[in-house]
Amino acid sequence: MPRVELLGGLRILGQDTAVDRFPTQKTAALLGYLAFHLGRPQARDALVDLLWPNSDLSAGRGSLSVALSALRHQLEPPGTPAGAVLAADRSKVALRAEAVTTDVQEFDQLLKAAAAARSDAGRQHALAAAVALYKGELLPGHYEDWVMVEQERLAGSFRLALRQLGSHYHQLGDLPHALDCAFRAVREDPLNEEAHCDLIRLYLESGDRSSARRQYYLMAERLSQELGSSPGPEARALLQRVESSPATAPLLQLAVPKAASRTFTLPAGTISVLGLEVDCSLGAEGGRRELDEPCQRLESLCAHALRQHGGRPLRSGPGALSALFARATDAVACAVSVHRALAGHRCGRGVEQFHVRAAVGTEEVAEGVNWQDWRSESVASLLAAAHSGQILCSSETMGLVRRSLEPGIGLLHLGAYHLAGRPEAEAVFQVTYPGMARRRFPSPKARASGPGSLPLQVTRFIGREDELALVCSTLLQVETWLLTITGPGGCGKTRLAAEAADRLRELFPGAVWFVPLVDARDPASCWEALRRSLDLSEAEGDLEALLSAASQALLGRPCLVVVDNTEQVVDCVAEGVMSLRRRLPQLKLLVTSRRPLAVEGEREIALGPLGVPPREGLPSQLARYESIRLFVDRAQAARPGFQLTAANSAAVAGLCRRLDGLPLALELAAARSQVFTPSQMLASLMQNLDLLASHRRDLHPRHRSLRAALDWSVDMLPPHLRAFFHRLATLSGSFTATEAETALQAPLALDWLLELRDHSLVTIDDALTDEPFSNPTEARFRLLDTVRQYAADKLREPLLGPRAA
Repeated sequence: MPRVELLGGLRILGQDTAVDRFPTQKTAALLGYLAFHLGRPQARDALVDLLWPNSDLSAGRGSLSVALSALRHQLEPPGTPAGAVLAADRSKVALRAEAVTTDVQEFDQLLKAAAAARSDAGRQHALAAAVALYKGELLPGHYEDWVMVEQERLAGSFRLALRQLGSHYHQLGDLPHALDCAFRAVREDPLNEEAHCDLIRLYLESGDRSSARRQYYLMAERLSQELGSSPGPEARALLQRVESSPATAPLLQLAVPKAASRTFTLPAGTISVLGLEVDCSLGAEGGRRELDEPCQRLESLCAHALRQHGGRPLRSGPGALSALFARATDAVACAVSVHRALAGHRCGRGVEQFHVRAAVGTEEVAEGVNWQDWRSESVASLLAAAHSGQILCSSETMGLVRRSLEPGIGLLHLGAYHLAGRPEAEAVFQVTYPGMARRRFPSPKARASGPGSLPLQVTRFIGREDELALVCSTLLQVETWLLTITGPGGCGKTRLAAEAADRLRELFPGAVWFVPLVDARDPASCWEALRRSLDLSEAEGDLEALLSAASQALLGRPCLVVVDNTEQVVDCVAEGVMSLRRRLPQLKLLVTSRRPLAVEGEREIALGPLGVPPREGLPSQLARYESIRLFVDRAQAARPGFQLTAANSAAVAGLCRRLDGLPLALELAAARSQVFTPSQMLASLMQNLDLLASHRRDLHPRHRSLRAALDWSVDMLPPHLRAFFHRLATLSGSFTATEAETALQAPLALDWLLELRDHSLVTIDDALTDEPFSNPTEARFRLLDTVRQYAADKLREPLLGPRAA
């Protein structure tokens, strides 16, 4: 059953999919209106008046029909009966209430349940669920009159629910959660004096007079600037209470009484230190005063977290905290607790977002050190290297906590870095936990002790999970020093190697290198590519000097070097990797090539095309196939409204079969979705391969068309082998070497077929092989359909004349 979410943004959630891109803004507006009025039929002409008020009736009706067709594709995937979700006849349209759920409907139902609850616990549960469901205003970016009215109604209901929930927490004595609700209520409605007063009272009750005073003057400033008014009698009475209440320290310093601050000393021995800072992104109206809100929020959360995990504050400042712990696990748990509590919260006007960055380090402290005079240098340098939203910890802390962390909390090895003020490079680790909004960050803001390089990927990695796991596990075997991924042009060797290297980055800290040889033609260009990729600009001279410099650069740490596109310079690359192997026994090499290097110790993984659906496959099962998922994803990048539907599923499946599941061919075809339907593409490809071409300047020339990719491989063949390959197009289906020898009158057919297989132009048809591969005379060979058509075109070229460019 699909779910339509309207709060905080419009999206359709399916069982395994999420759609938040729509062909037009009007299509999105139509979906929002139908989903908000779930189950209620809407007159077609009324929808035209609502969404296309400036069009004549005939044109508006046509626009509505187009939008409804697009929505049907997105709401009713292949296998779903037509009309099961979107009901439409000649006069009315509706989303079926029994087939769709919406967050707005659930939000209203939860508020009704809270109002009707007979117990405090039931009311609190319903209110908490409603508050959690509200992710933001209704349909942001839509400005129809009905949207503006409902936005205000729902926002008002949310603010009231927040205050009611905070009141329940207050009655239970749960001040941290009550403060959280009051703070959010102020943030949602910064001109609501009652909400400000609620927050001031809670600050007073928690003993935080400074925050209470600051909140009053923040309220007064906003009322004056926005409304030209002053706080009322109730608020002024609260200020008198604040001024007359006993002076107390801020919440962050409750554990260190002010009177005892001069005599408090740090405990001698091993302690762990936590550093926290708030990072704010200020909007156009932002200013320094806007930072008060996240600082207050951090203070209330930290005070609760420190009490929970046994921490003692050392010092605090605006939006910052430093605290010590007797156990490293408590320091990490406290950092996770605060980080998790702040995740996903929006800020008030002027502050677009704020996140906490944290660092945990472990120190040895001598006796008699006064806490006011002491500062953890390791934590300060770690905190300076952390990105917004990231939690870092030192290697000393990692050694203490790695076997005693709470379930789900993990540590990622980021590599060794020269941290500010530290004399030597140190290992840096990142803390992760389940549900963390962001797990991957750029490299820490410090100089890496062993920099590396990987190409930037701008598209999603789809499928290949089994092959990815095999590459990673093979590389990690002790005996593997060289792994070569082979396969035909366009099968995704480079992308798989880059993804595997990225997954293994933490095991090769700071030393994952990518050496592209796509433009190399001779040994000199190979060595120049190696020099550039490893940043060995000072290594001048012959090959021996370069390899010596490379050995020095990679010495002393686990290294992974990816060497990409080596088929045209295999002899040169083979010589170089064997030389590096002798110098660096710990070096791991991952090579991509259309043919193996054929050196001792080489492991090979032959990469085939992506899985394609069978001809008799059910439309509802198509999304299971990697080729289908890749084509749909790339087609949506070219045309956002593209969907796999009951109408086009057969053509898409046929297209994937026709292209043999080759990723390059699928991506080239998907890019044509802007102007061709899948049926049109399939019909064209039945005649020739010229449709599979791109004019993108960022693609290498040999990847701009399927013909160019195949030309690259065939042009490297000697003349006799090239002629034999072209003649193979006359053989249909799979064939044995004996059959090829007889049909083509080629006595050396077996040797030539094995050579073509090494060039990834011929595949072994394992499904039709009766004997083990060790008996190759019985193996059956075949050409991919696209390769067969290419070879057939080449075979006809002498008769047809030169093919047009």
